[in-house]
Amino acid sequence: MSKQQENEKIVTVYALTQYIRLKFEKDHLLKNIAVIGEIADINARSGNYYIKLKDSFAVISCIIFSQYITPEIQQMKIGDAIKIKGDISVYIKNGTYQMYGFDAVSDGIGDIYQQFEQVKKRLSGEGLFDPKRKKGFPEFPRKIALVTASNSAALQDMLITMQKRYPLATPILYGCIVQGAKAEAEILKQLKLAEKAKVDVVVLARGGGSYEDLQAFNSEAIARYISEMTTPVVTGIGHEIDVTIADFVADLRAATPTAAIEAITPDKVELRKQIMRIEAILITKIQQKIARDAKKLEESAVRLQNRGPKQLLQHDQNLLIHLIQRFQNQGISQKLFHMKYLEIQQQNKNIFRHTAIIISSKKREMELLQKRLELLSPLEVLKRGYAIIQKDELLITSIENTNIGESVDIVLHDGILACRIENKKKNQLKGGK
Repeated sequence: MSKQQENEKIVTVYALTQYIRLKFEKDHLLKNIAVIGEIADINARSGNYYIKLKDSFAVISCIIFSQYITPEIQQMKIGDAIKIKGDISVYIKNGTYQMYGFDAVSDGIGDIYQQFEQVKKRLSGEGLFDPKRKKGFPEFPRKIALVTASNSAALQDMLITMQKRYPLATPILYGCIVQGAKAEAEILKQLKLAEKAKVDVVVLARGGGSYEDLQAFNSEAIARYISEMTTPVVTGIGHEIDVTIADFVADLRAATPTAAIEAITPDKVELRKQIMRIEAILITKIQQKIARDAKKLEESAVRLQNRGPKQLLQHDQNLLIHLIQRFQNQGISQKLFHMKYLEIQQQNKNIFRHTAIIISSKKREMELLQKRLELLSPLEVLKRGYAIIQKDELLITSIENTNIGESVDIVLHDGILACRIENKKKNQLKGGK
């Protein structure tokens, strides 16, 4: 064994952590110490209060056990400036130092929260939060910019939600840092790139975090740029209880990243139901139109039957016989009789000609109506060589909606072909030729 190995000190993790803890507990400067700062995060669990206390340069975790909880502590919230008395020690389980408090009192409003309120008041006074400034969102967005952290849980949640609800939309990632000193500049840069790209909607999002973690989204510069954007912006920052300056100025504030996607995309299931309802309405209206026209045709046939050429001729013959009898009885001259006869014959010809014109006109109207009804039939379009391509019962209108190796259905007028995509080529035709 070498001399270096003989002098080497080997200890377990627990032994080392226990030794450091003893060092803390023997230091009288770390006993009964009062620490002032601003609450960055506060949670109550099992009767105990867990607080993250911070200033402009550092953060310390504090725990106040249930026996020391006062009504004043129960009223404390993020942004409050407080003073905690207690001891500093090491929590062995995770090897971190923290403060074990036995008293806490309010010390006013913290600097960070005060700055938040000042920015909020200033921008509100300028009208940047006015609902009249809010832009609307497209009903069917095609390009959605996601300004968030790359490889984050928030990003995966949004992508999964988009695929489930509205896979026709294309997500475009503008990855950035979402917390820390560089976050403000990164977020602002990616918002400007998304605005320049002329997307349909911008989603500014991140997952949950402490009050301190969300500070970049309280940036006045980011808020002012969002208010100037021509592209509508929806925020999904943190959890439902988290509210930032960016939420106030955005066109829509959602509680979470997932809720942001749900707010701006239609649900494909509901779309399918809506299309089926419209299809049923169209079919009903077409059937009603056909029924009305058939009834009109039937009524016209009855009228023609009651006042057709045969009936008119019979009427004229009866009239002629009646006139002959009157002529004979009254001794009317043969010449006058002949003139009346010719007049009646001309009337018969006019009636026949007029009847033929009416029948021809009605026939042309029926033929035009029949052709228009045939044009409404999707099967007639398919018979001319066209086809409908579907994937998972959704209509495919672009090669961008498919991937090589996927299966699709090609609907023809007499059946469906099940096919697999081997290759994709962009359409090189121009001008519709």
